[in-house]
Amino acid sequence: MDNSLTHPNSQLQSDDEKIMCHFLTANTTALIQLMDQGVIESMKRRYRKQFIQQLVTFSEEINVKDFWKRYTIKDTVFNISQTWNGFT
Repeated sequence: MDNSLTHPNSQLQSDDEKIMCHFLTANTTALIQLMDQGVIESMKRRYRKQFIQQLVTFSEEINVKDFWKRYTIKDTVFNISQTWNGFT
């Protein structure tokens, strides 16, 4: 675990002692966790690109303000899903 204040201060361990949780020193999570090594950055970049493409496509029919009004959380989730499925 990282050093977040929400995590307990003591050593965590399962009752059968087969699972143990260790605390990492500061600034090490970005070195060993894959999601901190560019996956999130790449996901955001691809999502924004897809969003801009939609905006440009629909801006021929409606203005940007109306596009924002019509853009829902459902659209966001769908776009995130499409973006994620595009990863290899």
